[in-house]
Amino acid sequence: MKKLGDETWQKGLEQAKPLLDKSPKVKELIEQNADALKNGNVAELWNKVKNAVNNGDTGDLEKYVQQAKDKAQQVTGGWEQYLKMIPGGEIVGPKLSQLSEIAQAKGPEAKKLLEDTAKDIESILQKRSEEAKKMAEDAKNKSS
Repeated sequence: MKKLGDETWQKGLEQAKPLLDKSPKVKELIEQNADALKNGNVAELWNKVKNAVNNGDTGDLEKYVQQAKDKAQQVTGGWEQYLKMIPGGEIVGPKLSQLSEIAQAKGPEAKKLLEDTAKDIESILQKRSEEAKKMAEDAKNKSS
């Protein structure tokens, strides 16, 4: 599904390239917020890009981009509430949010860093979960 979304984004980006070349401000806005925008309605976005370039007014597009960023931030913020439930989570949450924001702003290299971080965290959680299960089994066996 994600691959299909990425392909749709790329096709739209290619079609919008002539428009984006006419307006460096619009192009920069799209490039810096691509990850947040990919999760929205791409057809609506390209309509807003077209209007912004043709009218020379980026206000509506900027509002749309901000809404997309806010929505992406809400998803990240949801993780923070769960992280606060675990010891040390108040330290981890802001760091993950920071990585997420940088990934949205700085493109593929930063996005890969965020994905690698998530995999590292998943691996650690899996290992600790197995250790906790073993401890629980040991405690159960000792009490029997």
